[in-house]
Parts: sequence; C-alpha cells; structure tokens
Amino acid sequence: MVLQGGIIEQRGSPLELYHHPRNLFVAGFIGSPKMNFILVTVSAVNDPGAIVRFPGDATVMIPVKPKTLSVGDRATLGIRPEHLLLDRNNSSLNGEVLVVKRLGGETYLYIKIAVGETVVV
Repeated sequence: MVLQGGIIEQRGSPLELYHHPRNLFVAGFIGSPKMNFILVTVSAVNDPGAIVRFPGDATVMIPVKPKTLSVGDRATLGIRPEHLLLDRNNSSLNGEVLVVKRLGGETYLYIKIAVGETVVV
C-alpha cells in the first residue's frame, strides 16, 4: 500500500504498483532510480496510440490507449530509466550526458535534455 499524507493512493503487490501505477505520486515513489517525468504535447491520437512531442520538437509514438487525450493537450510522460535506450543513429530525444554513475552490474547516465530537464537512463 502506498500512502500520501495518510491517504491511500494505491494498494497492490510491489510489482503491480511498479508496472501499473495509478498516478504520478505512486509512479515516482516506486522504483530506484525514480521514474523520469517529461512534459509533452500530444501531436496525434490514433488506434496504435498517441504521438507526443518532447521539448525541442522530437516526437515519438507511445503505444497506449489514449482515453481522454486530444491533439494539443499537454501531458506528463513517465518513463522508467531501464526502458530508455541509447542509440546514436536513431535518436528521438537528444541530450548531453552530465553524470555517469557506475554501480557494479548497472550504470546510470544522467542526461540533460531540451529545456534543462534531466532524465536517467
């Protein structure tokens, strides 16, 4: 169970909370390092999902069922660090590596993207 200020935000197994958080608080609370949150603008909505535009105009298709999204809406995209991949040849999102944190079996990159936001990969 995840509580915020004495109010239950979500109940479930740790993996259920991790994979299916109901809101931004739960998504940011579960997992280490924390989930990345990036403000995006919805560019298109169709059957396969939504196309969103990142700060700096990069776009990507998000395979979700956009229940209430409309073109032009602002949204917060949550991406877990382990779901981001580095690809110098085909990048949807560009940035500058600020910190490399080596932790034995894992390495975390802290990357500054457009408009000064930092994401963890």
